[in-house]
Amino acid sequence: MTQDPTLESWEILTPDKPLLGRSERAPDGCENVTVYRVGDEWVLLYSEGLLHQHLAYATSADLVRWSFKGVIDLPAQRWMAKRYGAPAVWQEDNHWFMVLMGIGEDDRATLGMLTSNDAIHWNPLPERTE
Repeated sequence: MTQDPTLESWEILTPDKPLLGRSERAPDGCENVTVYRVGDEWVLLYSEGLLHQHLAYATSADLVRWSFKGVIDLPAQRWMAKRYGAPAVWQEDNHWFMVLMGIGEDDRATLGMLTSNDAIHWNPLPERTE
């Protein structure tokens, strides 16, 4: 954490182990973290796993102590059939949006759009059927 307005001086709060890292579900680690506020708590949304990547999340009241909640289940679509991650989340009015990278069966990377009413449960927009 830092209180330095120039963001040059930082204190490591977890020197004995990283806040995020390997887990039983993701023995190869995690990446692509985004943090946003929902009501009176913070949500940390991240890509869990590298080879079999998916989304997971944690919540916190103070940005220091986190409660890890687990995987965010998403409805399957072709563009994200193999894996998905790297979320970007924002809010407009009272609705939440996410752009998410997916890897389909054809091994091509694609970006998909998802929506949510609570910023935890997400639904992809309908796929094109071409």
